[in-house]
Amino acid sequence: MNNRVAEQCSVKRVKAYNIMRKHLAIALALVLASLAGAQGKRAVAPAIASANAIRAVDEIHWHTSPPEMTDIARKEGKLIFYVHMLGSLSGCT
Repeated sequence: MNNRVAEQCSVKRVKAYNIMRKHLAIALALVLASLAGAQGKRAVAPAIASANAIRAVDEIHWHTSPPEMTDIARKEGKLIFYVHMLGSLSGCT
């Protein structure tokens, strides 16, 4: 692969990554806004949000195999919450 093609691929990856980040930020903002405004409740206190984040990392079993999670979701009649990311969910990348 020559340098120009490699550079074009790199630019496309960066653009795709930036679009993905924007979509994720919008989705997160919508979720947080709906949680904050749900039934007139207040936003979650920082200490509670931190505890919930730790719980999400430590207590929820996150599948890493799409075929495995699809089979389990189908058997249990549940939806799949899919997170595509690099690094660790705990923030230690």
